[in-house]
Amino acid sequence: MASSERERLEKLRQVAAIDPDPQRFQPKSDEVFISTYCKAGTTWTQQIVHQLRTGGHMDFDEIHEVIPYLPFGDIEPQIPLDTPQPANPRCYKSHDTWETVPKGCKYIYVARDPVDNFYSLYLHTHDVLALEEGVTTDDFYFKGYESHVRTVWNHQLSWWKQRNNPDVLFLFYEDYKEDFDGSLKRIADFLNIKLSEEKERVVKEYCSFAFMKQHWAKFNGHLQRSHESQTWHSPTEEVPIKYGKVRNGQGGQGRQLLSPDVVASIEDHWRAAFKNYGFERYADMRNASIESRVQ
Repeated sequence: MASSERERLEKLRQVAAIDPDPQRFQPKSDEVFISTYCKAGTTWTQQIVHQLRTGGHMDFDEIHEVIPYLPFGDIEPQIPLDTPQPANPRCYKSHDTWETVPKGCKYIYVARDPVDNFYSLYLHTHDVLALEEGVTTDDFYFKGYESHVRTVWNHQLSWWKQRNNPDVLFLFYEDYKEDFDGSLKRIADFLNIKLSEEKERVVKEYCSFAFMKQHWAKFNGHLQRSHESQTWHSPTEEVPIKYGKVRNGQGGQGRQLLSPDVVASIEDHWRAAFKNYGFERYADMRNASIESRVQ
């Protein structure tokens, strides 16, 4: 791996280790944070919430214009959080843990299989930092990610502890794929948004992967790339976006495409993080959550 790539991986590691100040922004009680781990369905959830509150508004260049991202280090564009939004509830994106997210409003969290989550993050990082093809998943994991403060297992644990908090809606990415109607209803109920037959039809159409892929530029993170290029003096703005933030939405690719060593390490770390809950794997946590809903 070239020295320039090592420097970029180290920069990513430093950014991922930033512990944001939870007091830097004070939301109002009727506002909403979509606070997920990166590449766990954040953009999809932004589109779902935005369509629920507007019923078809697509007059934006990029999704962060209507649901801004709480600034995190220097990796995202600093769109002012007081930027006017098209409709209520006002909503913000964050990748904070429960401990660091600003308190005082409602929160939507989406968990994803940690193996798939890591693999998607690896692909996304190729876009963010324009990594050379020689940076393998093993390089990315063992030479940087595994030692992050902000790993998927620690992030999920932080929010799992809040799963019974009435101001927190804890969702699963896999539920979006297997029961989108049910997930949509849970989000609408949580936000106190009446889901009429017509609004449901529009939301389901505009939040489908086919629609979001068709309007790829509105969800591909080009605002982030432009800001990153200026901030880090990186050539990424001139490098075509390869993956974007709406890729294919498929599950299970991580176990097919990552090395057995990476998969085993991710699952071992996840199991250690959740040892006090008796879960052997992520699927056990999800099943426990599903069972609790029907009781």
